[in-house]
Amino acid sequence: GHQHWFNVIDVDALYSLHLERGAKIAADLEDKPWGMREYTVVDPSGYHLRFASPSAPAAPSVGGFPEGVTVVPRLPTLAEYETISGEAFYRDGVTPEVLERSWAGVVALSPKGEAIGMARIMWDAPGWYSVWDVAVRPEWQGRKIGQRVMEAAVALVSEASPGASVYLFTYRHGFYEKLGFGKEAVSMRRA
Repeated sequence: GHQHWFNVIDVDALYSLHLERGAKIAADLEDKPWGMREYTVVDPSGYHLRFASPSAPAAPSVGGFPEGVTVVPRLPTLAEYETISGEAFYRDGVTPEVLERSWAGVVALSPKGEAIGMARIMWDAPGWYSVWDVAVRPEWQGRKIGQRVMEAAVALVSEASPGASVYLFTYRHGFYEKLGFGKEAVSMRRA
């Protein structure tokens, strides 16, 4: 199936309108760990239409990086991906094969060894990479875990392809600018 994503100005108002008009809601409106407030409807042809707006700005870090948390260069498993994202994020699209097609990944592990943060890296073309699905479990946010995950992702790319451009689609520009990314319309680029 197909899935389409729309960035809207007021996702709460649009969600209310869809409810009022009887749209088939596939996923209720909620804040997601990747910084968006979104929901999904199924259109009459069966397409999943995701509507989103940026959620509240990320809270500033409340302390240093937690003792015992480790960041490892590997792809998340499908189960870890779903746990970290809070649901089957691309329910019909992220499969083990999609994860395997990723160039690399980074996973943050709690002191107990549970996956609590992640990022996937795609190789787009020589010298061009993109970072996808950066997320940290809500109860671990604000503790510099996302920053360490992104630093590890950028380091993997830099080691494999010095001088490569790294793209990231985000609406949390301030967070990523401190990691060397420059703001573009809906993406960021690190040269």
